[in-house]
Amino acid sequence: MVRARAFKIKPIDTTGAGDSFNAAFIYFHVIKGLDLWESSVIANAAAALKCLKLGTQTGMPRLDELREFLSKHGYDFNI
Repeated sequence: MVRARAFKIKPIDTTGAGDSFNAAFIYFHVIKGLDLWESSVIANAAAALKCLKLGTQTGMPRLDELREFLSKHGYDFNI
C-alpha cells in the first residue's frame, strides 16, 4: 500500500477525473513500469488537471501539461 496526497485545486468540472486517474495509473505503472508511489502521484496529477477543465474528453490532460503540472508542484519524474 502507498499513500500519495491529492493536489489542492479549485475544480471546475470533476466529470472524468476517475477515468483520468485510472488511465494515467495504468499507463505509468503497467506499461511504463514506474513504481506504485510514482504512478499514484502522476495519476493524482492527471485527475487534478482534468478537474481544471470542462468536458470529459476535451478536459483530459496531455502529457506535456502533466509534466508541467508535476514540475510546478516539485516532482521531477522521468515521464
